[in-house]
This record gives sequence, C-alpha cells and structure tokens, in this order.
Amino acid sequence: MCIRDRYQRRVREGRELLFSQTAKMLTYLLRNAQIVMRHWRKPMHHPLQKHTTKLRVRLFDLDYNFHMNNSRFLEALEMGRMAWSTQTGFLSLLVKNRWMPLVASAHVIYLHSLHYPEKYHVDVKIDGWDEKWIFISQKIVRERDSKDCCVALMKVAVKGKKGLISPSELVKLLAPDHATQPELMVQEYHTILKDNEKQYGTMIQKM
Repeated sequence: MCIRDRYQRRVREGRELLFSQTAKMLTYLLRNAQIVMRHWRKPMHHPLQKHTTKLRVRLFDLDYNFHMNNSRFLEALEMGRMAWSTQTGFLSLLVKNRWMPLVASAHVIYLHSLHYPEKYHVDVKIDGWDEKWIFISQKIVRERDSKDCCVALMKVAVKGKKGLISPSELVKLLAPDHATQPELMVQEYHTILKDNEKQYGTMIQKM
C-alpha cells in the first residue's frame, strides 16, 4: 500500500470516528434536554425527599450481550440526577450562580440486567452532607418486578468561582424550611459502602 493510500485511509477513518463521536454527543445532549423539558413544568419537588424518574431501555443502550450496557447504567443515573436537579430548582441555582457540580466518587453495584424495551425508574435521594461533600444514594429499579438492577452511592461537591460551596448553604437555598439534618460524615459514608457490599454481595452469590 502506497503512502497516498494509507493517508486517505487514515483520513477516512478519522472522519468516521469524528462522525461517530459527534452523533454520541448530540444524542447525549438531546436526552439531557428532553429530561429537563419533561420535568421543568412539573410541580417543585422537595430536595430532601426521594425523587423518581421513569425511563426506558433504548436500542442503542444494548451491548453485544443484548442487554443494557454498564456505561448506560451510569448515564441513566446521571439522567436521574438531572431530573432531580431540574424539579428541585438546583439546576436553576447552578445556572444563576455559574456553579459547577462535581462527582468526586461513585460506588456502583450491578445486580440485574435490563433488556429492550423494558421500563425502569431511577431513584435519587440525598442521604446527608458534611462541611464539604453531599452524599447521594441512587437506585435503578425494573418496573415489571420492582427488582433493584443497580445501586449507587455518590459523593458530590459544588464548585463556585472562589472554591467549593458549603452543602449547608446549598440546602438552605433549596429548602429554607427544612428541619436540621444530622450531618453524614465521611466515616459513616464508608460504613454504608461496606454494608452495601455485604448486603448486595450476598444477593449476587445467590443469583
């Protein structure tokens, strides 16, 4: 193969890769926009109460095993947080102040498969916070039998122009009338992780 042919092949491969990545990005942005639009006009949801978002497995969520790919579970968890952010007013707060949410860690356990075109829902709940981090628990639950397909614990922070925003300040802005909640310290967070591993690890062994 001459140099010219190799060059043309690489250009063609580069274009195909660029098209593929662009299509993925546009699909991701479109899904985010759909989530925001769907929840924008719904009644406000209290930020400290469990929030549920209903979704469905799409064809391009599947992998070569013909079930929902692990990375799509992470995307579904993100869509759940996006819906929660929209309906609680958190998204408006971020845009207004130009703050940026940051996921510092995500502890995810996969339990059951999801297949096309199954319906499922994503639960989001704030478990607590300390002086720096907000701790969020999430579940992906299959609609037809109410089985947990995925459970996750997220450690999240919000960054402003001058550094991290205090979680207590965020909660006061979102829910001024909330009752004082005991702070969930980092040690408790890790204890919950271990308990989840033990509980769901036993379930996985019995499957």
